[in-house]
Amino acid sequence: MKKKVIVFTAIMGNYNKLREIKNPDKNIKYICFTDQKIKSNTWQIVKGSTIFYNSNLNAKIHKVLPHIYFNCDYSLWIDASIEIYGNILNLIDSHIDEKTDLVLFKHTKRDCPYCEANLVISSKIVNKNKVRSQMNKYHKNGLPLHKGLSQGNVLLRKHSKKMESFNLKWWVEICRYTQRDQLSLDYCINKMNFGHKYFNLPSLYENNGYFRYYGHKKNISHILVLLRIAIAERNLFDFSKI
Repeated sequence: MKKKVIVFTAIMGNYNKLREIKNPDKNIKYICFTDQKIKSNTWQIVKGSTIFYNSNLNAKIHKVLPHIYFNCDYSLWIDASIEIYGNILNLIDSHIDEKTDLVLFKHTKRDCPYCEANLVISSKIVNKNKVRSQMNKYHKNGLPLHKGLSQGNVLLRKHSKKMESFNLKWWVEICRYTQRDQLSLDYCINKMNFGHKYFNLPSLYENNGYFRYYGHKKNISHILVLLRIAIAERNLFDFSKI
């Protein structure tokens, strides 16, 4: 039976450039949600959410809750900063099985959400009190230190009831605390009883046969954020005692 597969991304605001699919598969739908006037030869352009004043949240609702938009067997979210050039059906076949609902990349620099929280607080790009409250809750609820940090820029999902529950839980955490979805991703994975694993591939920043990372558009505000993060990485708080 043929798999119904959707690859999707979102560009809300003038923050990213849409990158064409290098080798599109006629059996896959490629969908870009956006509020921009974008034309594409390989992506189907769909009007994105406008229910929030914040364009980041409008993009994130598509990323986090694909089950409310798509009736499919599998979906692959990619950030718009990433280009696809590999065979996605092969990627699914080699990573998804009856015990696996979610596949994603492991972070290459930090090893737990507490370290990520360190960074975003130090870089002053979030409300530090909300993040501290969030991390305290996660610590009390058993999220371990230094046991891995997942990346949220590529998400391969098997659409199932368990995955719907995970999506909804993740969305609740994002709305309750901060839009930095990487802070809540591993907590939600840890709390859900479903199969997940990391891609058996080199990182996004290496030649892995499927994806190529380009980064975001470098406008002034984004350059300032990157500068803050670079400074913060040299002067992190100690979350190990929370």
